[in-house]
Amino acid sequence: MKTAVVVPTLNAVKRGCWYELLRAIAEQQLQIDLKLIVDSDSSDQTVELAAALGWKCLRHDRRNFNHGTTRARIVRYLASKGFDTVIFLSQDVVLSEPGTLKKLTDFLWMHPEISGCCGKQISLHEKTLNAWQRERCYPNASRIRTAADIPRDGLMAAFFSNAFAAWKIRDLIRFGNFPKTDFGEDTLLAAHIIENGGAVGYCAEAIAIHEHSNAPFELFRRGWQIGSFHRRNPDLLRKFRDSSLIARKSIPAGVILPLAIKAMGYCSARFRDLVLPALLFILLWFLLAPCIILDDYPLPDIATRYAPMAEAFARHDWRFAFHPRITPLLPVSAGMIASILRCDGFLACKLASTLFLSLSIFPLYAATRRLFGRPMAVLTSLLFIACPYISRFGYYGSRESGTIFGLLLCVYAAVLLSKNPRKFAPWGWFALGETVILLSRGDMLLFAALLFTALFIWDCIRFRIPFRGILTGFAVFILILPTLCCNRRMIGYPVLDTRHTTIFKFVSQRIPTLKQLVYPDPVMPVDIAAPAAETLLTKPFHGESGSVDYANVPDTNVPDTGISDTNATDTGISDTNVPDTGISDTNAPDTGVSDTNAPDTGPDTATADTNATDAGISDTNAPDAGPDTATADTGVPDTSPSVVRIPQRSLRHGLSKFLKTIWGGIFPFFLFFAAIGIVGRIRRRQWTGFDTLLIMTFLVFELLAAFQVCLFYGVLATSRRYLFIGIPLYLPYAALGFRDFRRVLTDLTFGKTVAAFLAVLLCAAFFYKLYSPIFTEFFHDSAKGMERDIQLAAADWIRSDWDRLPASRETARLNFLKCDQYQSGKRPLIRTTGQWSRLGFMAGGQDYPGFFPVRGIRPDYIVLPAETFEENGSDGGIPEFIGFEKDVLRDPGAGTPRYRKVHVNRLDGITFAVFRNIALQPGD
Repeated sequence: MKTAVVVPTLNAVKRGCWYELLRAIAEQQLQIDLKLIVDSDSSDQTVELAAALGWKCLRHDRRNFNHGTTRARIVRYLASKGFDTVIFLSQDVVLSEPGTLKKLTDFLWMHPEISGCCGKQISLHEKTLNAWQRERCYPNASRIRTAADIPRDGLMAAFFSNAFAAWKIRDLIRFGNFPKTDFGEDTLLAAHIIENGGAVGYCAEAIAIHEHSNAPFELFRRGWQIGSFHRRNPDLLRKFRDSSLIARKSIPAGVILPLAIKAMGYCSARFRDLVLPALLFILLWFLLAPCIILDDYPLPDIATRYAPMAEAFARHDWRFAFHPRITPLLPVSAGMIASILRCDGFLACKLASTLFLSLSIFPLYAATRRLFGRPMAVLTSLLFIACPYISRFGYYGSRESGTIFGLLLCVYAAVLLSKNPRKFAPWGWFALGETVILLSRGDMLLFAALLFTALFIWDCIRFRIPFRGILTGFAVFILILPTLCCNRRMIGYPVLDTRHTTIFKFVSQRIPTLKQLVYPDPVMPVDIAAPAAETLLTKPFHGESGSVDYANVPDTNVPDTGISDTNATDTGISDTNVPDTGISDTNAPDTGVSDTNAPDTGPDTATADTNATDAGISDTNAPDAGPDTATADTGVPDTSPSVVRIPQRSLRHGLSKFLKTIWGGIFPFFLFFAAIGIVGRIRRRQWTGFDTLLIMTFLVFELLAAFQVCLFYGVLATSRRYLFIGIPLYLPYAALGFRDFRRVLTDLTFGKTVAAFLAVLLCAAFFYKLYSPIFTEFFHDSAKGMERDIQLAAADWIRSDWDRLPASRETARLNFLKCDQYQSGKRPLIRTTGQWSRLGFMAGGQDYPGFFPVRGIRPDYIVLPAETFEENGSDGGIPEFIGFEKDVLRDPGAGTPRYRKVHVNRLDGITFAVFRNIALQPGD
């Protein structure tokens, strides 16, 4: 019987134990006919030491070394030379005694049913992870493993180690030899033998010392190798199932930490497609955490709607936790967070929005990985995080994060459907994505309807009987049904948003049966009329001739019937004297000034960005310097004409700003690289029908986002934040463009240096754009910083003053509700100027809604900058009170004092005064 000993080597001298192994093999009692090392270009004395002791050497290029194919090649060579037994050893194994190899081969040939056997491996270092694992994997009793052991031992039935093993060469050839793999060739072959009726053995009498490093990096790398092996061979785990051997054994305290490191490596490799996006998920939270903690200055729509609604949800105040003008996804999610963490509504909104944004990484990564591979998926996710306008959605607490999450869920579902449309999981993901889109923004109804229509038509073409599409539509309906029922009770119509009542009426005229769904006695009756067609492009732009000063329109004192204005073209959505855009987050209590976080529906609306720091959330391209008299809500019914003709110069100016907003909203920097990626993909002939579908989806979304205001209300206006939602749709092509650009750049002289410099520059630009809004808030010399400081100071004073009032007033509720404007019902009521519109929420109450004067409700406090009024002069923007004096505000008619100045403060060069209702005296 001819026996060969084979040892693969790579710098064995540097790794230790090599000389001990050579000496131990020279002392073995077994007759060895061939001693062979397979060396992978060692740079030390590995080959020389072995040759001096009579070993033969087979050189092998380390770049082409493979644990499976290299051993298979050696087995075929030995078979051709008439060898019967091959013993594989690792270069760091030390045989315990001269009879070790003889015991191993005797056990192999003593049992004719086995094809190979491995010996027992031990560690001399007690209380280490290596020793603990050896004890559990190599028991004290020899045994033979067959298919009958799988139910009991699971994957351990196929456990085998070529670090110290002997094989029958004829059986290796019969069972197909070692498979091609970088790791685990021994276990794969053992599993194959057992599955096909063979057996493998374990000889506990043959003992070898085998040490592994306990260094953290080596532990992680070893875990990574095992995890990668399991991930690449899912059938092995499915057939043999995971062994619970470790779970059944106690774990000493000393091995918990190294075992955890190895487990991290294992999980990182085995669940790499989940771990990588999870790490990116954590990265996004890490980047946004400083902003979430430091930002104490909410956007107007957050302060006047979402944050108060979240707080109402947390305290189970259902009357004010929902509103028909506001889709419930963000308020409900934030309310749940506020209830669990016991935090305020603003922080809860930021956490909820960041959660949706970070969850978006998972469908984006998964979809891109299936389309373009793992490296492009990682780069695409990094670009998603690096887009500051998207990241700001998170720490501002904006509802657009939810829309992005829903949109990417639909994209992920489409990718899965393109691969295997018969599975039901993709249809479920699509239904969830559609629901998230609808419940995050009501104005996404048309886009969601188009997505579902396209899917339904594809289902009809592909399967003829579209029962999957029907079930998906039914699932979406079930998920949005609670919102439909809630709104039906509140406004009478089963719609997602008050804007949809016009659509419902239009459809019900053609399908009279739908009229039976109208609730006869709603809490907030609504009668919304469609805007006149001629209002398109007829609104004056700020600063142009032809503007109308709506603030000076006289009060007609028309009773409030639930419709905000008497204007024939009023949509019933806002008291802004002009058709409300309906898309913006304008459903907050009207404070008497234009909503600064939405497309301004009056002059200067086409591209307006009210955020001074270009937050990408609100769009008026400049900080709101004060009350916009062209759009300010004076709290009186609108009697302005429905159509205002404007000069051609103003029209051109508005169109220019509109197009400029669209250009900024698609983020041209990333779009440039996306164009490079698309061209490169076409030139490489890799373009597919799904690529066309994805780009068409992006174009349709951007067109609908740009013209949704026009579609709903006939007003040519938009906001960049609507367009930012569609950026993730083309990010995979931007990642391809970055890769192609880098390849071209690195081929040039000094290209790598230039590429590194540009990468550092882009990172610096990203951090600047991401954190600049926060920096601006804390710098007093900026307009936004001054607004923040003034409102915080005024809010703190009002809070302390309100606490001194009778306790009954602290819980006083305002129960007047309006279908197109949310008000939290909390007091104190605070009336102020436009740039201080967050003051109501920050002071613990709410802003003064524009429809309250008709109700006869007076604000509790009036806060004004001293520069807005003079004694016997201007009315300060409050038409109910024109009799300004030094310390009091009087009624315009009888001259009765209504408000007394109780606090004056000068901050950042601006003096503001707080007037308190004289009916609210401490101790009353």
